[in-house]
Parts: sequence; structure tokens; C-alpha cells
Amino acid sequence: VAVFTDVDCAYCRVLASHLGGYLADGIALQFIASPLSSRGTPTYMAAENVWCAVHPHKAFIKAYSGGVPAPAPRPCAVIVAHDSQVAHAMGLPGTPGLIGPHGAVLGGYLSPRDLLARLRMDAATEPSP
Repeated sequence: VAVFTDVDCAYCRVLASHLGGYLADGIALQFIASPLSSRGTPTYMAAENVWCAVHPHKAFIKAYSGGVPAPAPRPCAVIVAHDSQVAHAMGLPGTPGLIGPHGAVLGGYLSPRDLLARLRMDAATEPSP
């Protein structure tokens, strides 16, 4: 499941805090930067610091636990800008924005149990190839 996320989004932080629950249910999550604020703002720069970090996973955990990630050692505004454009093109109204394995927009925050139920429901209604 792709998760478009913003480091300052409260429900994104809730989702990140339940990471173990998603993994325990066999749900793989791929987080994608989608800051809701403009380039140059603290939120946007925090997204760059997470996604451009030497160890993005560690920076992600720190940022979503309320910490401040270290400044990124390399510029990568293009990555964050591209991911934000993709979220906009998909019509995601906010964060978190969940996209299922077949490209369906699943909505916003869902608990691990609710997301698993939604994925099972979507899989049952997927047409066979």
C-alpha cells in the first residue's frame, strides 16, 4: 500500500505509530512524501530532510515520533516535488492518502484491522485477468 504522507499530519503520525500492526497483518507500506505546504516552508524542508537523509528510515522514525530530522546532506527537492505532484494528479485531498496495490484510492487513515479488511474486500471484487 502506498501512503502519501506529510510529517506535520496528525493522522500520518498515528498511522506511523501503528507500523507494527500493519506489518503483523502482512501489509507492506511504502511511504511517499506529500507535504501539504509550499516549498521552502519548515514542513516541506522536513520532508526533504527525511527523504534525502543518508538513512531515510531512521529520519522517518525520528520525524514521525515528534523529533526533528537532521538536515539532509544532499539536495533532493526534485524527489519531494515529484511525489507531491503525483499525489495532486491522483486527486488526493490530503494526507495520509492510501493507494491500494491495484491503484485504487483507499482514502485516508485506516487502522491496521480496517485496512486489512478493505484490502481483502478489494481483492475479492478485483476482476480476474
